[in-house]
Amino acid sequence: MTDRLPDQPQLARAVRESAGAAVASIRDPARHAAAVAAAAEATRRVTVVTGLVLFLGVGATLLLPDTGGRRPEEE
Repeated sequence: MTDRLPDQPQLARAVRESAGAAVASIRDPARHAAAVAAAAEATRRVTVVTGLVLFLGVGATLLLPDTGGRRPEEE
C-alpha cells in the first residue's frame, strides 16, 4: 500500500486498516486507482499464500500412513 501511495501515508494506513473498505471514499481518481491496485495486489498475495498452505496440507495428508480406518486396539 505504501508503495502505491508513497505521498499519502495516512491514506495508505486507512485503506490497509479498513481491509479496503476505505477505497470507496477516495474521491481523487489517481489515488482511488492506486488504492484499488494495491488492494488487488494484496488479495493476490493472500490467495497465493493460502493456496500454498492448502497444497502443503494436502501433501502432508497424503504422507500419513494408511491404517485402513481401524485403530490399533481394534486389530
